[in-house]
Amino acid sequence: MISVSYRVFLAGDVREKWDELIYRLKGCDLVIINGDILNLFPSLGSPLAGSVVYELDKNMTQRALLDFADYKQRTSDGSYFRDFLKTMFFGGEYYVKLVDTIEQRLEKGFSILKKDEKKIVIIPGNLDFPQIVRKYCALFDFEYLDNSRTLEFNGKFVSGVGGIPDISNPVNGEFKFFPYEKNRDEYFKEFSSGTEKSDLLVTHLGADFFMNDNNAQSLRERFQKGHARTLVLSSDDRPHKFAETIGKKKILWPGSFETDLSGIFLKI
Repeated sequence: MISVSYRVFLAGDVREKWDELIYRLKGCDLVIINGDILNLFPSLGSPLAGSVVYELDKNMTQRALLDFADYKQRTSDGSYFRDFLKTMFFGGEYYVKLVDTIEQRLEKGFSILKKDEKKIVIIPGNLDFPQIVRKYCALFDFEYLDNSRTLEFNGKFVSGVGGIPDISNPVNGEFKFFPYEKNRDEYFKEFSSGTEKSDLLVTHLGADFFMNDNNAQSLRERFQKGHARTLVLSSDDRPHKFAETIGKKKILWPGSFETDLSGIFLKI
C-alpha cells in the first residue's frame, strides 16, 4: 500500500501532444492517460496531416472520409470506407506498415514521458491497438489498465476499462469501426466489475453516450449502485472538460487534450 497522498493528472485524447503534456505535469505524482494515445485517425475538425493513416496513404484517407460523410447522409453504401478500415486496421495490405508506424511513435512518445519520472497509467482508447500499447507499457514500466484491472494508491482503488462497446461507435455497431471495440456484453461486464471493486473508475467511453443514450441506461444504474465514487469518461469530440454529479457520485470528463490541452487534477 502506498501511504502518501498522490496528486493525479487525468488527460484524455492526448494524440501525441507529448511536450504539452509534460508541461502540464509539474507538481503531480501520477498521470492517468485515458486513451487515444496516438494520432492514429484524425478527430472531428482536426487536420488530416500528422495522423498515421494519412501518412500511410493520403489519397485513400481523403477519399474514405468523403465516402463516410456520404454514407452518413445515406447517399453511399459506405463500401469504400469499410474497405479502407479493413485495409488499414484489420489485417489488410497496410496493416504491417501501420503497426511499424504505431510502434515507432509509441517508442518516441513513451521515451519523452519516461524522462519526467512520473508514475504513468495508460487506459487504451478506441483508436489504440491494445496489444501494442500493452507491449510498450511493459517495456517502459508503465501501468497498463484494462479489463477492470485495479491498482491501489494510498488505500484507494483505481480501475480501468479500455476501448468502447461496439454499440457506441459512429454507426451504432452496424460494422466494426475502431481498432478497439468490445462486444456490448463484454464491455458492460467489465464496467460493472470496475464499479464494484474501485473508488475511481476510468474508461474511454464517450460522455454523451453514457449520459444520454438509452443503450447506456444499465451502465448508469450500475454506476449509481456500485462502490465507485468517481467515474472518468472520455472520447467525445467536445474539447472542454466538465463535471457532473449523480447523488454523491461524480462524473468527470477531462476534455480533449489534443484540442484544448485540458485535464483534471485530483488527489487520492
